[in-house]
Amino acid sequence: TVDFNKDNSKWSTVSRANVQQADAMVYNENGHGHIFIYSKGDGWGSMYAYECKGCSYGCVAGYRTASSAYHAIRRTGY
Repeated sequence: TVDFNKDNSKWSTVSRANVQQADAMVYNENGHGHIFIYSKGDGWGSMYAYECKGCSYGCVAGYRTASSAYHAIRRTGY
């Protein structure tokens, strides 16, 4: 998640109010982080997402929330 957490030539930050399908939500703080793909819903509340939660959970789809530590990113050119 370190590579996705800051703007670069491939990804740029978008406001959570303008998050669109296929944008990602990412955070990375103090060596810990996570990323998931946004599908639909409220960028500040309940959103439908695709994410991999680790070996015991695998990759899942479903509704979740994201703390204010997350920010939305979009692939450049899309």
